[in-house]
Amino acid sequence: FGGSPSNALGYSQSAKLVKTAANFGLLENSIVKVESVSVNNGVVGNYMPTAAQLKTALDVMPSVVVLGVYYVPDAASCQHFIDYLAKGGVLLAFLEFDGAELINRTIFGNQSITSTTINNGGAVYSLPYNNDEILNGSFGDIRGKQWGEDATPTRAFSNIPAGSVIAYSTGDDKTQSTTANTDKLTMFRHTSLNYLYCGDGGFNSGFSDFVYKLAYPFRVDESNNNKPIPRATYGRGTTYDVYNSVLTANAIAWGLRKAQEREDASKLP
Repeated sequence: FGGSPSNALGYSQSAKLVKTAANFGLLENSIVKVESVSVNNGVVGNYMPTAAQLKTALDVMPSVVVLGVYYVPDAASCQHFIDYLAKGGVLLAFLEFDGAELINRTIFGNQSITSTTINNGGAVYSLPYNNDEILNGSFGDIRGKQWGEDATPTRAFSNIPAGSVIAYSTGDDKTQSTTANTDKLTMFRHTSLNYLYCGDGGFNSGFSDFVYKLAYPFRVDESNNNKPIPRATYGRGTTYDVYNSVLTANAIAWGLRKAQEREDASKLP
């Protein structure tokens, strides 16, 4: 999301999504009306704050926080995320490494939560028919569609308190003929906190070469104002269209609305 034209590859697909005014801006045709979008305060590349740096960043209550591949939060950082969420912050966590287990145990206050890595790059997971803003939002209706795993295995969770989440996908890989891991969750949203978790750190990874079927599941239409579109023919067996970019765009739009509601509430007498 912090991509820059100064990078060798230019803007990333996710950066193009959020930095295009026709998607998020004040143009007449802007899908989501916002005054401006500032990403990472101009930091480009991997942003790996210490716990102290993270606290400083979260204390100013950024509208939406997105975590991605390679980021591994420690215990102090997880507590800072709890404090941020408790104040109405919005956290979209796309994590597959060990820190994913720690952050979920902390957020749910439950040490019995466990996780494992399953499947491989190119796995495809079904989305439900929930009528909410993540699946049916500003950028499209993807109920009953799919999302794709980028490059490496997916982090799948057990013992997530059922009454505390809305489940979006299990561990069943549609590209394989054998149904497995249906008892595990790979994507879910907290019912009372503004928290979305997905077990793929590279969920928002896209590249201009969309021929490879096992990586880069995030795509925008560069010929049409960088609108999120499905990444076609994705998978490690049977292939599917995957809708990672639409889901993320909807989630960010949802997060911005939550941030606006929080700001409006703070101004009430």
